[in-house]
Amino acid sequence: MSETPITSLELTYSVNGTSNTFTWNARTIPFTATDTIYTPAFSITPGQNHTVSVTITKINEEDYNSPAILQTLKKNTVNYGGDMTFKLTVDSYGETYFALFNPDGTVLLQGGPWSGAGTRTSTFAPRETGCYVLEVYDSYGDGITALQGIQLLNADNTVLISTGGDFGYMTRYMIDVDWISEVQDIAENNTVSVYPNPANTQTTIALSLTNDAKVNVALYNVYGQQIQILTDSTLPQGENKIIFDVTKLSPGVYFAKVIIDNEIYTQKITVQ
Repeated sequence: MSETPITSLELTYSVNGTSNTFTWNARTIPFTATDTIYTPAFSITPGQNHTVSVTITKINEEDYNSPAILQTLKKNTVNYGGDMTFKLTVDSYGETYFALFNPDGTVLLQGGPWSGAGTRTSTFAPRETGCYVLEVYDSYGDGITALQGIQLLNADNTVLISTGGDFGYMTRYMIDVDWISEVQDIAENNTVSVYPNPANTQTTIALSLTNDAKVNVALYNVYGQQIQILTDSTLPQGENKIIFDVTKLSPGVYFAKVIIDNEIYTQKITVQ
């Protein structure tokens, strides 16, 4: 293809061997830029593996034959809440990182990349019912070399996910939490929100602070690299807004890491 922007794509996606084709033309993708494109929603059965492949068949209405991108999806049903444990065994190349998303799409937990090999363990407690999404990424595109590289355990140590690291750039798992029990309510002292999101010119990070607080806000790309420090100062009690320009950012997904005194919040931001 020439060095022209991409204005439309035709993609064929297959779910367990059933193929569908759709046309995407939501925005212009500059040459050499990266972007995230979503297929139409489809249903899968909990507790079963589902093979999904995606192929680009046309770019700007010209025929194109891309290699198929294969992923295995599995939706796991969790019947009660409490602390859950996520274990990720990584190699020594510093290419692997992950993000766990709440049902509303905000980031609940994220980590990596790490410079040394070993098993990284994180615990978290879901605070609402719904479908949580776990994504594990490898920036080189060759996954990780571990027999049980990705593990997720329920509060009673029931194994929800236990799989190796055989994937490309990304693998995704869906965890359906349909019952929360024995979870104490926790008052949110401070709140963080982002709007508009997705954004194409500017976006606002809104902070509601219960007291004057030291606040650091930094923007990261999906590889965990810091792009920009948006603020590092003491902000007053009440409503505060941090407005920043996104026109110089390549389209794609970014993360805003907000540190309010000793509390850490993470917000996913999509730039169009």
